[in-house]
Amino acid sequence: MFRRGVAAAVLLLLVAAACSGGGPPPPPTVPATVPDDPSPPTAPSAPTTPTTFSAVPGRPRTTVVEPVDMFGGAARIAGRVSTPQGPVVAATVRVERLVDDQVDTRDLNAFDGSFSLGDIRGGAYRVRAWKLPDLLLLDPEVFFLAADESKTLDLQLSRVADVNVRTTLDPARPPAEGPYNVTIFLFAGTVSDQGTLNAIPRPQTPVQLEAGNGLTVVGTDRGQTDANGRVRFTVRCVAAGPVNAEVLVSTFRLNLGLPPCPSVPG
Repeated sequence: MFRRGVAAAVLLLLVAAACSGGGPPPPPTVPATVPDDPSPPTAPSAPTTPTTFSAVPGRPRTTVVEPVDMFGGAARIAGRVSTPQGPVVAATVRVERLVDDQVDTRDLNAFDGSFSLGDIRGGAYRVRAWKLPDLLLLDPEVFFLAADESKTLDLQLSRVADVNVRTTLDPARPPAEGPYNVTIFLFAGTVSDQGTLNAIPRPQTPVQLEAGNGLTVVGTDRGQTDANGRVRFTVRCVAAGPVNAEVLVSTFRLNLGLPPCPSVPG
């Protein structure tokens, strides 16, 4: 009896659904699964330009500090000290090695007029010599010495006295044509214990210029030194070749050592 009632109920439901125009009931909808910790959307990557790295050729730069000490090498400096009258005995020879603003100095005694310094390094050198009270190398020898070089020097000393002259030319080289100026510096000289010249100007001193071979005086040949011991003359070349010019100071006659005159341009 119970089964007949259930069947009848089911039949009534089917009839009701058919009468309403619907089909069989849709299947149950299953909800989508949502993740507990959703990740944020990823932004699109921006376009990139490839970068190329290149190495600079060469090795790292190394700074080498050259020692200032002159000893410890294979070079040698030797020579003699003299005047026109012969060797100078017991002169002092100062050898200086120059490295940037540093100087290594050695003083040698030329007992018999000669000197020698070996086992030294190459580099820039300055050499001068003197003997008290009145002998002096006016212009030091300055040169570069190779690492294994053996260099020989001839140091000619000049005698300084109560009356000395040095000359300056303007222009520095005599022109073949036209005059040029000769400035004479007149001084009394002594030599210091460091081999330098103590030049004491001789002011208001009368002088006379005598021009010899290849040279003539333009204007006056007589003058007087100023407060600084200087007097100027004007001369002109008249023939190519060596010239002779002297200045007379009281009883002294001093050669000016002027350079030769050049040839006249053809």
